[in-house]
Amino acid sequence: VDGILEAVAVLPFDLEAASVHARIWADLASGGRLIGAHDLLIAATGYMVGTALALVPKLQAKGISAGVMDCYTIPAPMDVIFAAAERHGNRILTMEDNFRGGIGSEIAEAAAETGKLKVHVLAVDKVP
Repeated sequence: VDGILEAVAVLPFDLEAASVHARIWADLASGGRLIGAHDLLIAATGYMVGTALALVPKLQAKGISAGVMDCYTIPAPMDVIFAAAERHGNRILTMEDNFRGGIGSEIAEAAAETGKLKVHVLAVDKVP
């Protein structure tokens, strides 16, 4: 971490910067186009975590910012996942390296009860 902080200039996020950010974000949101960590949460398991992390720059190139969460336990901590989803536009993409019925299904089922989250599950449908 220290090496990263030495290589990157850390600028203060003061009231002026916060005001500019809020104005830009509000303008984009009013046009239906959110930016930053407000686009998508990718909840991944197993080796798909690495795949999800590799996907982030490709999404950024298309103007989509995504956060990645490693959901390595079942049952998943839905309170943590849903809190992260709220910071990511209430949109979750699940990615798992197994058949349906795993973490994606668990998140989708719990999200259906909230009525406010959009979940898309990517999982194995059949063995080639």
